[in-house]
Amino acid sequence: MTNYRSCIEINLANLSENIIILKKHLNSDTKFMAVIKANAYGHGIEEYVNHCDALVDYYGVATLEEAKCIRDANSKKDILIFGSIHPSQLPEVIKNHFTINLHSKCYADALCKELHKLNQLVKSHIEVDTGLNRTGIRFSFSDQTNLPYIESLYQEKHFNITGIYTHFACAESLNNKDVRFTKQQYKSFKFLINNLKSKGINIGIAHCSNSGAFINYPEFQLNMVRLGMLIYGQYTDDYIRKTLGLKPAIQWKAAIVDVKHLEIGESVSYNRTFIAERPTDIAIISTGYADGYKRSNSNHSYVLINDFPVPLIGLICMDFMIADITDLPNKKNLSYALLLGEESQSYIPVNNLAFGTVNGDITSSISNRVQRIYLGDVHEHAD
Repeated sequence: MTNYRSCIEINLANLSENIIILKKHLNSDTKFMAVIKANAYGHGIEEYVNHCDALVDYYGVATLEEAKCIRDANSKKDILIFGSIHPSQLPEVIKNHFTINLHSKCYADALCKELHKLNQLVKSHIEVDTGLNRTGIRFSFSDQTNLPYIESLYQEKHFNITGIYTHFACAESLNNKDVRFTKQQYKSFKFLINNLKSKGINIGIAHCSNSGAFINYPEFQLNMVRLGMLIYGQYTDDYIRKTLGLKPAIQWKAAIVDVKHLEIGESVSYNRTFIAERPTDIAIISTGYADGYKRSNSNHSYVLINDFPVPLIGLICMDFMIADITDLPNKKNLSYALLLGEESQSYIPVNNLAFGTVNGDITSSISNRVQRIYLGDVHEHAD
């Protein structure tokens, strides 16, 4: 019996080694931004910073609270907050030397008004929407309506514009239609920054490459890349991960709390979505959707028990899941199941858990009731 019900082990050495590998593919003058929003995709912001701070140039987060976690870990690196901050939070942003994201005209104008009252200056990046149609000030090669406004932000005395960026919609896809769309986005963004430069404007750091663009469009690196999934040894295409030599940093295990036998016609779990068509042995595993294992994986995914893949059957419950171990060669000493990561010669990639969603949704959704164990010295690579 294990001393945990559900546990993730986070290998800090793998995190730092992944960064070192990725940086070897950068141009000599390209900066490295580590995107560590959502608690570093579930890996732990403070632990990440304590271990990897010396290896990165910049951090990207979604919220002010996440940025504060980085400062609490004693990092002095630049931090870009992608999400919105309330004007009342500007003093805290300025005090901690955070960089805000100017992602719309009305938002930038509201912040400027508050900064005028405070008589303060704040570091900022301009987000340009070249086709994702999420946040960002719209600009494209065919619609340059907002060019004068973007230029005016560089002249605004309350904004210290230190960078400008865009976000690709489908850079991880090599579908012909998606490739054309990504290249069109890049063409629009490159046209914009060249136009600004031609007018003598110091644009700061220009960046557009996320993990997908880093893999498929190395010529798009510009002044900085923003990498998230790759850092953690996760990517949509596991072949790419292996080719680069990246290692997953998370291993998720859960205790097996019972083993039972089903006769033909007996069912498993709620709604009886699995009915045994043969005499079936099952293992009850102590992890469920409240722990972050997606219920959409019911009857789709598999786990490893004693290095052997066994399918999940029936609906995943709040606290438990059930595996069919009928074909398991060795049913002795069944203490735990591997849900994610590497062990011995076996490996469960994160996309095995991402039925109906994306890889980042999996690790960032692992709940706080799952025990965290960190392997390696968290201060090994710290400044």
